[in-house]
Amino acid sequence: MSEETHHHGQIPLIQLSIGMVSIFPLDYMHLACLGVMRRLLKLWIKGPLKTRQGPQAIRGISASLLALRMNIPLEFARKPRALRDLERWKATEFRQFLLYTGPVVLRHCIPSKLYKNFMLFSIGMFIFLSPTCCKTLTQYGHDLLVRFVEQIAVLYGRDMVTYNVHCLVHLSEDVQKFGSLDKVSCFPFENFLGQLKKMVRKPASPIQQVVRRLSEQGETLQCASGQILQQPHHNGPLPSNMVVREQFSMANLSHFTVKLSEGDNCFQIGNDVALVRNIFVSNGEPYVLFQKFSIVEAFYQSPLDSTVLGIFRSKKMSQKLKVAKLNDILWKYVSIPEKKMTTLSCHYCTQSNCANFHLLHLFPFSIMPTFLIVEFPGEEDVGIISLSWTIGKDKCNWPPFKGSQRFEKAVKLNEKPDSSWSTHRIRILGRAGKRCSNMIHPAQIC
Repeated sequence: MSEETHHHGQIPLIQLSIGMVSIFPLDYMHLACLGVMRRLLKLWIKGPLKTRQGPQAIRGISASLLALRMNIPLEFARKPRALRDLERWKATEFRQFLLYTGPVVLRHCIPSKLYKNFMLFSIGMFIFLSPTCCKTLTQYGHDLLVRFVEQIAVLYGRDMVTYNVHCLVHLSEDVQKFGSLDKVSCFPFENFLGQLKKMVRKPASPIQQVVRRLSEQGETLQCASGQILQQPHHNGPLPSNMVVREQFSMANLSHFTVKLSEGDNCFQIGNDVALVRNIFVSNGEPYVLFQKFSIVEAFYQSPLDSTVLGIFRSKKMSQKLKVAKLNDILWKYVSIPEKKMTTLSCHYCTQSNCANFHLLHLFPFSIMPTFLIVEFPGEEDVGIISLSWTIGKDKCNWPPFKGSQRFEKAVKLNEKPDSSWSTHRIRILGRAGKRCSNMIHPAQIC
């Protein structure tokens, strides 16, 4: 024992002749997500004046996050929440912000030097979590995180260089030994812990209860394993040169779910980034009818060309519908809309339980409208509502507040509708950015 004041005795693991430091990997869930990412967000919200962001910037970030809720696929455990709920964010939400939503919603909301520093962190972690990039770009990812740590002391002060921040420079060693950090993270164990707790109904015989529930689940999974195509419909569109027997709105594949609804219909199909328009069966074989994007370019150029990581911006949808076999779908995207529904960027990333999960961004988020100017059919009233209050394209939630000031506050804060809110039919007249005077006519955005 080299440090007698710290070590109180020897443990049996020493007898195994293993490296007591090198063989135990760092857990990025606690280190990067619950550690560094949460610390950065708190510094931007409540930190020193030199790093604290103004209320308008914080509201803009929150509004952008809430507007993304409809675009997050069902494979994600949680939808984005506003920064006012930061204390209740889970590790998976910090991971989602670090790798997926943060690079978009922060782009024009925080100073350039802070954003560039954050991107060093985001891209470095992205590389270490990608099962492909971690094999070829390990040293580059290490260099990015070293640079991130060096800049932290200058931008935020030396007090910010905590144990968690310092340990980022050692993550590359674990990547070299074990591969992608998702292979050695706590996420699967944390997720399963909740399932274990639900299996135990009473204090007596907890182990026996868990064994019985696991046995029952195994039988249930065997019965349901054959249901690949679900939710039949008859709405089309369909290819003219094929005999179609059945149409479906959902298909369950091994790593993800294919749906026709927004948020779950964007995929890499062969060499194309595309939106799935229909799922059908012809001659006993499942197919998808899809519409591809024509132009693919880099989403950012610094600190490296994003196409190296599989991150793109795509423009212009082809008017031609194409057909592919269901098994030709390679991976899934998250689509984030911006001004016109013709551009997107593709951001490759992995989930702890899904090796073929990618991220798709539509446009820089800075000019995405956050408010709608609407009128109510049958009435002459015109109002401004939060984009997150809409239900489809022709309905919205409406708060019960009578005072105009209280209503305006609800709009600005993007308050969540609850059971006391009513539902009204609307017609969208225009859209507004962070300031309601920046109106965009529907003809310019459709």
